Amino acid sequence: MKMVLKIFKLALSYLKYNRLMSCVIIVCITISIFLPLFTIRISNLARAILTERAQQTPLVVGRKGSPLQLVLNTLYFKSDTPDVLKFRVYKDIVRKKTGVVVPVYNRHTARNYPIIGTTLQYFKVRGLEIRSGTMLQILGDAVLGYNAAKNLKLKQGDILISDTKSLYNISSMYPLQMNITGVLEKSNSPDDNVVFVDFKTAWVMDGICHGHKDLRKAEALDVLAREKDNVVGSPSVYEFTKITPENIDSFHFHGDESEFPLTGIIVIPETEKKGTILKANLNLTETLQAVAPGSVIGQLIDLVFNIRKIMSAYFLLVFISTALFLFLIVVLSLQIRKNERQIMQMVGGGRNTIFILLFTQLFTIVAISFVVSIVLVNLLVLIIKHLQFI
Repeated sequence: MKMVLKIFKLALSYLKYNRLMSCVIIVCITISIFLPLFTIRISNLARAILTERAQQTPLVVGRKGSPLQLVLNTLYFKSDTPDVLKFRVYKDIVRKKTGVVVPVYNRHTARNYPIIGTTLQYFKVRGLEIRSGTMLQILGDAVLGYNAAKNLKLKQGDILISDTKSLYNISSMYPLQMNITGVLEKSNSPDDNVVFVDFKTAWVMDGICHGHKDLRKAEALDVLAREKDNVVGSPSVYEFTKITPENIDSFHFHGDESEFPLTGIIVIPETEKKGTILKANLNLTETLQAVAPGSVIGQLIDLVFNIRKIMSAYFLLVFISTALFLFLIVVLSLQIRKNERQIMQMVGGGRNTIFILLFTQLFTIVAISFVVSIVLVNLLVLIIKHLQFI
């Protein structure tokens, strides 16, 4: 045992003396170990996150188009906005009593965070709990996801203004000032990075619903025409951009509610049979589609893992080249350290001792590289999780 410790101490002394060469070798080996380990860890993490949320959602209904775009927009709040469907589709599915039905309207943002118009049923389906404050209560209320509240430095009682669509279009809607009523507990899901409102509040941002002063008491300049109880306002009438207890009664809708937009509908059927029937009936229509997010995300993951196979072959070549590089170093070391071996033999060192010393030096370098690689992989994964990159 003492002999082993002495050899190990001698190996460390040699590596310390040749710092530059040792560091270069450690960096090369670390890279060859780190790349495949990190790729495997991050792809498995992405797969787990994507699959878990998709499996929790049996069906998503939307307009015909890209199933992937519909799923990413409705479940993960990513990708471009899909074609909208009519609110009457939601009401029709509810009437069929298939199961839990949740509307989703993902079209607006507030300081680049998505504003999701939905109902209180969404929070029950996702198991979201209030950390502070209260849930949505009236038109204009907003509840923030944990990360959104933290990064925006907002809390209950603060105001959050929706992003304007165009700074140069004077006919566009004014941004809406939302009243923050609560902040959600951290869920480690896309819900942490979202501003939740009632879907009718999202329609206010569309201009479908608005409030203004009572035109029956308005001045002549603000009125275009008066016909009995019907008063037509002029463009000069100021529309409220903040919903308060004093003006909430003035907010009203224009048009047929059944024609108002949604971007997606989450359906959790009571039974698999009901879900299959609903999916089949909707997919037979010309304008609607019902997709199983688990299947859609599974296809995406299969594509990613096919790419990972190519990367694995590349990493194998890197590993082989690194192994050859180490072999070359060992051979050259034996040649360069020929005199050192002769001196060691002269002082009583055996032939095996010299090879054990070289092996110990190589093993130490590989061990250090492996430990550094593991630490870097875990550190980067933690950073990615914290910053919600996936």
